[in-house]
Amino acid sequence: MLFPSWRKNRRRPLGCTLVSILLGSLLVTAPSAEAQKPRGTSSPGAKRVLNLDQCIAIAIKNNVEIKEREAGVLGARAQKSQADGARFPQIEGFAFLGPSPRARGDQIDSPDDQRKVILNGVFVRGLFTLIQPIFTFGEISNLREAAKSNIKVEEAKVDEKSTEVVKKVKEFYYGYLVSRDLMSLAQEVKAELEGAKEKVRSALKKDAPWADEMDLHKLEALSSTVETGLAQAQKSVRLAMGVLKFSMGLKQEEQIELAESHIEPDVARIEKLPFYQERSLTLRPEFQQIREGLKALEALVRVEESKYFPKLFLGAYADLAHATNRDRLNNPFVYDPFNSQTGGLALGFKWSFDFGITSGRIAQARAERLKVLHKKTFALQGIPLEVAKAYEDLIEAGKNIKSTETSYIAAKKWLVASAANYDLGIGEAEEVFRALEQYAKARAENYKQVYAYNLGLANLEWASGLVLRAVYKHRK
Repeated sequence: MLFPSWRKNRRRPLGCTLVSILLGSLLVTAPSAEAQKPRGTSSPGAKRVLNLDQCIAIAIKNNVEIKEREAGVLGARAQKSQADGARFPQIEGFAFLGPSPRARGDQIDSPDDQRKVILNGVFVRGLFTLIQPIFTFGEISNLREAAKSNIKVEEAKVDEKSTEVVKKVKEFYYGYLVSRDLMSLAQEVKAELEGAKEKVRSALKKDAPWADEMDLHKLEALSSTVETGLAQAQKSVRLAMGVLKFSMGLKQEEQIELAESHIEPDVARIEKLPFYQERSLTLRPEFQQIREGLKALEALVRVEESKYFPKLFLGAYADLAHATNRDRLNNPFVYDPFNSQTGGLALGFKWSFDFGITSGRIAQARAERLKVLHKKTFALQGIPLEVAKAYEDLIEAGKNIKSTETSYIAAKKWLVASAANYDLGIGEAEEVFRALEQYAKARAENYKQVYAYNLGLANLEWASGLVLRAVYKHRK
């Protein structure tokens, strides 16, 4: 859906206005909990001109919350490496060094007595074991599957946070533009008021019949309101730029300028509502988390169930010891832990009987899976409604833009005509002031609806998951 008519009337009309009305429409957005702590990306003083796309790219690169989620992906990959490593042999080794009791002779005769220990030597001993899993009834394979799905869950969390950051940048970007436009309108008001006052003063000096001292007083009173309102509008613009920099992860002293001169409706093709709802069910990162999370939890349930069964493994061990003050015994029936060399290779089974612990862990794993299933049901119902609300807000703002544009153009004509009649002495000042008020209200509301439309489009792209296109584009 294109709106070419909205690009008309780009030059702001001159005319007085009531700044109090403008202030009520300033749409400066304060930093929220979603905005990250600022980080500098360039030296202060290097002013850059950025468009919306470039601002999004900088934010995705700098956002510390995205980096936090990316660290979660690294952790999930490390868990996958652990699960993969469970397939390979597990080797353990122990080494000992200590004093050795003297033992001479053999198993038949020895001059030493075990009740009279003489520590006049040292011994060194090493114990080594190797366990190679052969069959675990699915424990290792399901651990690997769960770890693989967990990586995708963490990656979806990165996507989720990235889409939120893109939405926030758009909100603050458009907020700055509309604040600046309203400030410019207030500045024009101030200039026009000064011109009007000079005009009335000159007419009073010439005793023009249409000039009235009361009109001058009204203009003076209105000028005071304009000065106050303009100061507040300027503050709003500064705050809006600060929030935008904050959302991009830039230092506040870094100088940037936006490429757009003022806010305009984002020209985009608007599809029917079912299009966005269908996309949301496949693109939203939350659904990716749910899908992969269910796979991981189902695999973990099978891991716990496998613990009811024995584990088949191939085992090997070696026990090597040597003492400086003990004779070696060669009888295979006699074992000396301080001076011997033994080892072996065997096929073994390992059972664990825990009297209810395994069944409890299985029940816990199933409960976690059930929680995610309920979350999936909620998402299937809630996200399409979220999309529908964003869609309706967008359509409403689009209609309001057209109506407010018609309104402020008509009010401008009313203002010009009433001002001309007043100059000719055939009109009332009160009529001019009413026209000023209506023009100011309509013009400010038009800016407000353009902002609402752009923000509505950003919300719709976020709710439907289409914003991922921008995320993937700038993540390369």
